[in-house]
Amino acid sequence: PLALNYLITKHGWQNTWLILGIVSILVISLFALVFFRDNPEDCGLLPDGVHANNGGAKKKSIAIQQYTASEAKRTFPFWIIGLTLAISGFCFTAVPFHIVSIFKLAGMSKTVAFSIFFYSSCISISLNIIFGYISDKIKIKYLLYVMLTGLVISTLSLAFLAPGFAFVTMIVGMGMSGG
Repeated sequence: PLALNYLITKHGWQNTWLILGIVSILVISLFALVFFRDNPEDCGLLPDGVHANNGGAKKKSIAIQQYTASEAKRTFPFWIIGLTLAISGFCFTAVPFHIVSIFKLAGMSKTVAFSIFFYSSCISISLNIIFGYISDKIKIKYLLYVMLTGLVISTLSLAFLAPGFAFVTMIVGMGMSGG
């Protein structure tokens, strides 16, 4: 956000869009060329569920029940998880677009507003690594609870935003929800 603000201030929003477009095309193309592979086998990897130590046979699935797409859409967990992810996406798309004006209303500067992204990203990355590791060992609903708790904390903190406690809890909530 600080870099984007700098570009907009220096070049205007129209030229910033052009700069971002050109840089994105170049960076994404280079990234794809270097890191993307067509087949996991080309990189010495095996597809999910296949293990080298059992002769390449598929591991037995631990799923209790399999659903088709239409059957899944009629279940409560499908909608809870889907709506939670949607609400999180809506909130954390809207907040960055209006972050400067939100913080201005709370009496805080643009620099302080942009600083929340660095701190919440640190929390988010840390939790993502931790929860990624334990996600195979616990039920996914518990991770959903953490995400929802972070969403509630950040939303309430945003409603009562002021320097101090609400500012810190907003960062923690955003990090929890993102991680």
